Amino acid sequence: MKTIAVVGLGYVGLPLAVEFGKKFRTIGLDLSAEKVASYKQHIDPTGEVSSADLKAATLLEVGTDPAALREADFPLPGHHASLLANCLAQSAALAFGQTLEEVRAAGIAEDLVPYKVFPGNQPSNTLLLPSLTAYSLGQLLALFEHKVFCLGVLWNLNAFDQWGVELGKQLAGQLTPLIEGNGDLSAFDSSTQGLIAALKG
Repeated sequence: MKTIAVVGLGYVGLPLAVEFGKKFRTIGLDLSAEKVASYKQHIDPTGEVSSADLKAATLLEVGTDPAALREADFPLPGHHASLLANCLAQSAALAFGQTLEEVRAAGIAEDLVPYKVFPGNQPSNTLLLPSLTAYSLGQLLALFEHKVFCLGVLWNLNAFDQWGVELGKQLAGQLTPLIEGNGDLSAFDSSTQGLIAALKG
């Protein structure tokens, strides 16, 4: 039996998931634990779907864990494998590149040869996660925050410059009335004036 996934159980996603769930195994994913708990009690707080329809969708499983999406059958056969292959191929291309000899051996037209030679030895990271959860996403955020900190130390930049943030807040306080159409833009630089003019259309 096919398994269908519907991500986002709002006013569009929920009715769709319910109709699929009457005939096919359907995984309904939403980030709101409150909504999911209501749906499991056959109640739609928005009133888009009746309790009777929710009860009739006996093959619908609702939850908040994105890992459940792994069980879904995607409509494009081989699509996931193709995406993974492209990811791994980019890592290999960055690591090993392509030499002049390899390009010529592949029969590439001579005028294109310079564009097809890549040096390789370009560092990259490929991270494989078993699933995208709040915990694994937190790990990724911590990793990149640490990377930003380390690069800031190496480059002698303060990436966590709170005083710069405070200056931005101060300037935002001055710009808010101008964006709302009150005040004189001439006190600001031409770049900011141009951006505000573009925003106002």
